[in-house]
Amino acid sequence: GPVLYSLDPKGQFVKMKEYSQTSSSDDEDNLMAICWESVSEGHSVLIFCPTKSRCESLAALLAKSLLPLISKLELIYNQAGLIGICEQLRRTQVGLDPALESTVPSAVAFHHAGLTFEEREIIEGGFRQCHIKVLVATSTLSSGVNLPARRVIIRSPTFHGSLLGVQVYKQ
Repeated sequence: GPVLYSLDPKGQFVKMKEYSQTSSSDDEDNLMAICWESVSEGHSVLIFCPTKSRCESLAALLAKSLLPLISKLELIYNQAGLIGICEQLRRTQVGLDPALESTVPSAVAFHHAGLTFEEREIIEGGFRQCHIKVLVATSTLSSGVNLPARRVIIRSPTFHGSLLGVQVYKQ
């Protein structure tokens, strides 16, 4: 099953936890369980994916899986805040993206270069304010943006076409 790693002080990857496989064939990395572990404790999760399409499809899968669980935890689920994010996105020049319209009410969003600067700013703000609990992004987000996430998941060992190095991992 999926394995969670951390980086030790010497810059070496250390196995922290191994997850058993879920029954859903759509969630082959068991990300729903990993995300739920953090979200249920009131924390946010940032997931890096290699492509825009993978960001959107993973966000859709997680939104569908997390909504029934997260909506039961009123303390960590701010429906008014999420409605506000949708309203802000609706007022942008391009309007509310249908894919974001289906994920944001579940406290899940995606962030990639296919969104306008204004859309990306709104999504980042929603994540900073802890309304969005799970953010799925391409590597463009890692450059110069500091967001509060208790858990960061990197789905691919490559970054900008080359193997992920320790410095990029630490960033």
